[in-house]
This record gives sequence, structure tokens and C-alpha cells, in this order.
Amino acid sequence: MPIIGLHHYKLLFKDRLRRSEFEEQHKNGRRDFRYCILEDVDLRCCLAGIDVRYADLRQVRDIPNVMIKVNLTGVNLEGVNLQGINLSHSVLADANLKAAQFNGANLEGVSLSRAILERACFDYACLNGANLTQAKLKGANLNHSYLVGTNLTQAQLKGCNLDHANLEASNLTQANLDEANLSWANLNAANLTKASFCNCNLIFADLEGTEPKKANFKRATTNSMRLPYGVTLTETAFWNHKS
Repeated sequence: MPIIGLHHYKLLFKDRLRRSEFEEQHKNGRRDFRYCILEDVDLRCCLAGIDVRYADLRQVRDIPNVMIKVNLTGVNLEGVNLQGINLSHSVLADANLKAAQFNGANLEGVSLSRAILERACFDYACLNGANLTQAKLKGANLNHSYLVGTNLTQAQLKGCNLDHANLEASNLTQANLDEANLSWANLNAANLTKASFCNCNLIFADLEGTEPKKANFKRATTNSMRLPYGVTLTETAFWNHKS
């Protein structure tokens, strides 16, 4: 299915279903609720057996706390509180999760490629091994989050708060981390190829095992930052230390 912009959703929604209507249609055998707007619906008992891709779930009353390997491609959950939820190995590619709350959530192995995650909160969340390729995370909070082995290729992380985040062995190829806070972050063995850290806070960040000269650290703050043995960022053209 081709990628569909969020601004086209209103042209594609085919049903607006409240709880009684949804329950009646589900009882009568309907399982395809793609592009529907679901209001006051309880999905706790039936989500595993229905198709809600590209549906608007912002007004759903109850969402299961555990949704492992569920396909939620393109859903709209903007601003929804999903703290502590287990979505491990689920698919949320192209989803609108702007300002959603994922604090303490288990998102291990989740596909969030091209998802809109601006201003979302992932404090203490686990995203180990997740796919966030081209995800839009501008202004998101990922304090103390776990992103070990996560794919963040071409992700937009401008202004993100990644204080004490664990990004060990993550892939940050061409990622934009301008103006982000990475103080005390663990970037050991991360792939920084063509990543941008302009005006970034990297105080006490750990970059051992990386090749920082492949990235852009212009005007970054790097007091007490740990670098691989023998590496000095002053050798690169993309370096203008800010004390």
C-alpha cells in the first residue's frame, strides 16, 4: 500500500462508529475497520482479530495494555496516553503519534518507520532494536530511554531530549540531532555516518567505539565527552567547539 499523508485521511475515512455501532457490526462478522473513526470503543477484547490500519483511534475508550506483534500501520493516536503499554514487535509505520505518551512502554523491535512522533514522550521506554527510519521526533522526550541497536537512519531528532539515553550500537546514519540534549548519553559503537549534532549538548556523552569524524559537530558543547582513543574532533572541518 502506498504511503498516505495524514492530510489525506479525511478524504479516506469511510465510517464514524460509536461503541454500539462498532459492537453490532463486529458481532455481525465485520473485521475490516481500516480508515474508520472509532469513538468510545473498547478494543481490549477484539483488537487481535480486526484490521484497524489507518484508523483514527484518538477517541477510543480502552486500548489493551499488551499488543504484541499487532499491525497498527498508519493509525492516528495523536496525544493518546499509552504509558507502560507493551507494543513489542508491532508495526506502527506511518502512524501519527504526535505528543503521545509512551513513558515506561515496551517498544522493543517495533517498526516506527516514517511515524510522526513530534513532542512524544518516551522517558524510560524500551525501544531496543526498533526501526525508526525517517521517523519525525522533533522535540520528543527520550530521557533514560533504551535505544540499543535501534535503527534511526535519517530520523529527525532536532531538539530532542536524550539525557542519559542508551544508544549503544544504534544506527544514526544521516540522522538530524541538531540542538538535541545528549548529556550523559551512551553512543558507544553507534554509527554516526553523516549525522548532524550542530548546537548539540554532548556533555559527558560516551562516543567510544564510534567514528565521530564522519559526523557534523559544529558548535556542539562537548565538555567531558568521551571519544575513541587517539581521536580529536579538531581534525574535522565540521568542528567548532562551544565551551
